[in-house]
Amino acid sequence: MKLNISLLFLLITVYSTAQNNKIATGEANDPKAKKILDIIKKQYDSYKSIELDFTMEIEGEQKKETQKGKLLQLNEMYKLDMPQQLLVSDAKTTWYYLKKKNEVQINSATTKSKEQIMSPKALMKAYQEGKYIYAITGEGTENNAKVSFIEFKPKDRNNEITKMRIAVNKKDNSIVSLRSFYRDGSRILITITQLKKNTNLDASLFTFDSSKYPKIKVEDLRID
Repeated sequence: MKLNISLLFLLITVYSTAQNNKIATGEANDPKAKKILDIIKKQYDSYKSIELDFTMEIEGEQKKETQKGKLLQLNEMYKLDMPQQLLVSDAKTTWYYLKKKNEVQINSATTKSKEQIMSPKALMKAYQEGKYIYAITGEGTENNAKVSFIEFKPKDRNNEITKMRIAVNKKDNSIVSLRSFYRDGSRILITITQLKKNTNLDASLFTFDSSKYPKIKVEDLRID
C-alpha cells in the first residue's frame, strides 16, 4: 500500500486550475500543462495547512476494494490515516504504523527510504526534475462536474505505474480525482470528498506515541 500513499501525496500537491486541451506527442511536455503545474506549486506553497478526506478504489484482476482516509499537513509535517496503516511525520522523524500487525517502523525524516519519497514536496518536485512527461489531454464530466484532464507518464519504463490522470474541476479549480494505471493491469482511483485549507492544526497531531499501543513491535531504523 506504500505506493498508493505516494499517489495520494501527488494528488494533494496537484489541485488548481485547468486550461485548454492538448494531446502530448513524443517526449515533449505540454507548455500549457507546465504553466498550470507552476501555478499549482505556487498555490500549494502558500498554504500553511491542509485537511483532506478521500476515498480510494483499488481494482485488480479478481477483486475491487474501497477505502476511506484522511490527510493532515502542517508546513513540513503530515499525518495520513487509512484503515490498515498510519503514516506520521514531524519533519524530523517519520513513523509508519501497520494497524493489524501492531507494528511501527521509525525513520529519520531525512532518510531516503520509500517513505520519504512519499513526502509531498518531493513529489511536487518530480515534474520539475523531468521525471514525467505530462500534458493536458482532454475535457469531460466526472462526478457531475466539468473537468479537464492532466496526464503524467513516467520516463522510467520500469516504473510500476504506466500513467496517472488528474481530473480538475473547471468551475472551482479543485481536484476531483486521480486515476493511476499499473503495468500489471490494476487501477487505483482516488476521489477527494472534502478539502480544507489553512485550518488551525496543532503540532502535537504529527507525532506517534508508541506507549499508547500495548505490545506494539517497534523497529527503529534511525542511525543518528
